[in-house]
Amino acid sequence: MCSSDLASEDDYIGDDPAWCLWAFEFAQRYELEIGESLEKRIIRYIRNAPPLEDPQSASGIFTQIIGRLGKVYPRLQQMAEMGVLSWLLPEFEGLMNLIPYDSSHDYTIGQHTLYIVRILEELLVTQGDDGNGTLRQLLRELPHPEELMMAVLLHDAGKALPGRPHAEVGEEIAVRVCERFGWSEEATANVCFLIRQHLLMAEVSRLRDLDMEETIRGFAEVVGDIDRLNMLYLLTYADTSAVGAGVWSQVKGQMLFDLWQRTSHRLTDEDETEQEERTSRMRRRVVRDLDNLPAEEVEEHLEAMPPGYLLGHPLERMARSEEHTSELQS
Repeated sequence: MCSSDLASEDDYIGDDPAWCLWAFEFAQRYELEIGESLEKRIIRYIRNAPPLEDPQSASGIFTQIIGRLGKVYPRLQQMAEMGVLSWLLPEFEGLMNLIPYDSSHDYTIGQHTLYIVRILEELLVTQGDDGNGTLRQLLRELPHPEELMMAVLLHDAGKALPGRPHAEVGEEIAVRVCERFGWSEEATANVCFLIRQHLLMAEVSRLRDLDMEETIRGFAEVVGDIDRLNMLYLLTYADTSAVGAGVWSQVKGQMLFDLWQRTSHRLTDEDETEQEERTSRMRRRVVRDLDNLPAEEVEEHLEAMPPGYLLGHPLERMARSEEHTSELQS
């Protein structure tokens, strides 16, 4: 089927207002485009703001859309531009034109939100060594990516209601949305946690001493489990990156990684001995793979690397680093 077939289909249109959501889900599933004719029909239909007869049915369609990692951003961007996203999520209405009070932001609140989704999905298609291997793996292994995506969509929704901390207001909004959509208590709790704490990881990584045990212990107690930690790490990375050009930096990335890694070890009960064993195995593997260089020089260079670098960066990057060092010394 080609995109023009989708544009000419009338099967979506009926008594159920959710037909336009089905159009986006169908186009996403089969990698089709919304044709001009269908786009105009959707826009005209949404302008009348038809009430959803079965919000939970519509929620099921929307959950499918935001759960297909790698294919989410283009559809959400289209839905926002056509008014479908604000129709389904009135809490999102107005965000596309809302100017943030923080001058470091280059985009409106709504566009910043959508760019977070884009940045996350770019992790899945990036080729080569970009230093984001851990983030990429965590994103691919998320058990419920739709929870992260819903948190992304609503994390700044509270900014439309000034006067109180926007994370606090956003959590209240998320409760209403998840209840309306019929999401489980666990899913709702995860979304609310991410929204309530979406600034915490950046603050702790920048302002607290990560070498102090109480810092990691306190942060781990707030997070509670490894799935929440992984989603918060991904959200923090993408949220910071989507603020504007130059806001994200390698230094911020390393501090976030260090906090994630130390907290991950604590939450998964990995003690220092286990970390030392993993680090030792990684060193042996790099030495083996760099058999074109003197083993003693490679081992000396690896001994100088912190465990966080060895465990958090791809072998190819470490290999290039060692080869470059060897060339400079020769």
